[in-house]
Amino acid sequence: MARGRAGEKEEGEKHIGLLKLAQTLSFLLIFMAGIIIGLAASSHIDRYFNSLPTTAFSSSSSSSSAALQTVPDYSNCTVVHRDCAGGDDENHDDDAAKRKDRDCWSVEGFVRPENLSHGMSDDELFWRASMVPVKEGYPYEWAPKVAFMFLTRGPLPMLPLWEKFFRGNEKYLSVYVHTPPGYDMNVSSGSAFYDRQIPSQGFVRPENLSHGMSEDELFWRASMVPVKEGYPYERAPKVAFMFLTRGPLPMLPLWEKFFRGNEKYLSVYVHTPPGYDMNVSSGSAFYDRQIPSQSKCIVFTSDFTLEYKSRVFDRKKVEWGSPLLTDAEKRLLANALLDFSNERFILLSESCVPVYNFSTVYSYLINSAYSFVDSYDEPTRYGRGRYSRKMLPDIKLHHWRKGSQWFEVNRKLAIYIISDSKYYLLFKLFCRPACYPDEHYIPTFLNMFHGSVNANRSVTWVDWSIGGPHPATYGADNITEGFLQSIRKNETDCLYNEEPTSLCFLFARKFAPSALAPLMNLSSTVMGF
Repeated sequence: MARGRAGEKEEGEKHIGLLKLAQTLSFLLIFMAGIIIGLAASSHIDRYFNSLPTTAFSSSSSSSSAALQTVPDYSNCTVVHRDCAGGDDENHDDDAAKRKDRDCWSVEGFVRPENLSHGMSDDELFWRASMVPVKEGYPYEWAPKVAFMFLTRGPLPMLPLWEKFFRGNEKYLSVYVHTPPGYDMNVSSGSAFYDRQIPSQGFVRPENLSHGMSEDELFWRASMVPVKEGYPYERAPKVAFMFLTRGPLPMLPLWEKFFRGNEKYLSVYVHTPPGYDMNVSSGSAFYDRQIPSQSKCIVFTSDFTLEYKSRVFDRKKVEWGSPLLTDAEKRLLANALLDFSNERFILLSESCVPVYNFSTVYSYLINSAYSFVDSYDEPTRYGRGRYSRKMLPDIKLHHWRKGSQWFEVNRKLAIYIISDSKYYLLFKLFCRPACYPDEHYIPTFLNMFHGSVNANRSVTWVDWSIGGPHPATYGADNITEGFLQSIRKNETDCLYNEEPTSLCFLFARKFAPSALAPLMNLSSTVMGF
C-alpha cells in the first residue's frame, strides 16, 4: 500500500513537472512571437521613413542640388508678405502691421501664432515643428492645450455643435482644419474655426537683427534644437564673428577686407554702448549688425538676493571685470544662435585683428573637432583664491577654472552656455571683485560638463609679458612682417585635432588704432588677404 501511494505521488509529481514545462514552453513561444511581430513592425516603420524624400538634405547628388535650386511656383497661392521692421508695406492697417511684427520676432508669435498662414514646405514645416528648447522652463505664461485637428473632405456639417462645445474654453484649445484645395471655410471672426485652415507656403527667415525679446525669451528661443535630422534648405555652415566693443571699431577697414567675398560663410554681430551708431555703408559686412539691447537686468542687494527689473540694458556698464560683461557675451551668443547656419562662434574685441586669410580661418574652425576655450587650474590667489565656498555644493573647488574671455565654441556648446541659468546665477551672486565672471564662468562651466570637447586653449594671441592686469598694446611702430610672422607661426606647437601644429593663433590683440595703416599694407603680403 505504501509503495502504491509512493508510486502515485511520484506519478503526480511527474505530471506537475510536465505541466510546468508545457507552461514555460508556451510563455517562450508567446515571447518569441512578440519579438517577431515587433521586428516586423520596426522593419515596416524603417522602410516607411527611409522611403520619405531626402533630396532636401543631400548635398552630394546633382539631383538634390537641382531640387534645392528650383524655385517653387506660387502663382496660385495667396502670398503673405512679412517684414520684421513692420509698417513698410503700403495700404495696411495698424493691426496688420502688429501681426507682422508679432509673426516675425516676438516669442508670443513664435509659440502661439494666431495666423496659420506661412509658406513652409513640408520638409521646412516638419523641421521647425521638431524644435525642442534646451533651456528649461518657459519665458511666458503656459497653459497646456488640446489641439483639435479636423481632416475633412469639405464642409463641416457639425461645426455649430463643435463651436458650442468649444465656447468659453478657447484658452485651452487650438483648432486646425485640413480641407481640399480651393475650399474656403465661411465662418465668422468669432468662431474657433476662423482662419484655422492649415497652409502650404514658405518659411520666413528674417535677416534683420531687430527684435523686442527679453533676455529670457531670447535665450529660450536661441536654445531651440530640431529633433528632425538634416536641414530643409541649402545650408552652408557659417562662422559667427561676435564683436564686444566699447565704441568704434578702429580695425573695421581691415575686417571688411578680411570678410570681402566670403559673405556666404560668415555672420557679424556687434555689441556697442547705447547710443553709438555704426556709420557704415550698406555694402559693409557690419551694416545693420548691432544686436538689440532690451533685456532684464539683475540688481545686487546687500544680502545677495536678486531683484529683476525690466529695462533697457545699459551697455555703458559693460566694462572689464563687470558681471555685465558676461551678460553681453551670452547675448551675443544668443543672437547669433538665431541663425541656424551659424556653426562656430568667435568672440572678438575692437582691438582684435585676423592674422590669416578667411579661407584658412574658416577651414580651421569648421573642421575642428574641438572648441577653443582657455581653461586651466590656477592654484594662486588669482585663480583658486577667487573661488567662494558659497557656491557649494554645486560648484566645488576642484571644478574651478580660469581662462581668457576671448573664446571660440561650436554650436552645441554655445547652446549649452546660453541655456544655463543654475550655475551662471551662482557666478552673478558670488563671483564679484576680485573675482571676474568673464575669466571664470565659461572655463569652469565647460570644465565641469564638456571638458572632453574643449582644446583648452584660445585661438586669439595676446601678450601678457609686461605683467599687470592688462596685456600689451601694439601701435604702428610695432607692426612689422617679422612681428606678424612670429604670431602666425608659434614657437611652441599646439594640438589641432590631436595632431601637433605650429598654426595655433588665428587672431591677435591688442592693437591700437595707429596700427591700422601698417596692418592694411601687410595684409596681402603677410596675412594673405
